[in-house]
Amino acid sequence: MNWVRTFQIAAAVLAVVSIYLFFTDPRSDYLFASIILMICAGFLAYRFHLMERVKGRNPTSRKGASLEDASGDKD
Repeated sequence: MNWVRTFQIAAAVLAVVSIYLFFTDPRSDYLFASIILMICAGFLAYRFHLMERVKGRNPTSRKGASLEDASGDKD
């Protein structure tokens, strides 16, 4: 199991916990904490997903100028 799937599962579990806490005690501090952790897990899953996409790219297949040319430094 990779990190993306792990954080997706964590976000889903925390969403269920948040819904349960919302209906049992809407003023609970645990509700706020579970929502914050759910959002963080979702962002981490997205971050690891993007990292895998970037690693999968072939750097030589990039169209246009190289990184040195694109920096804008004119000597």
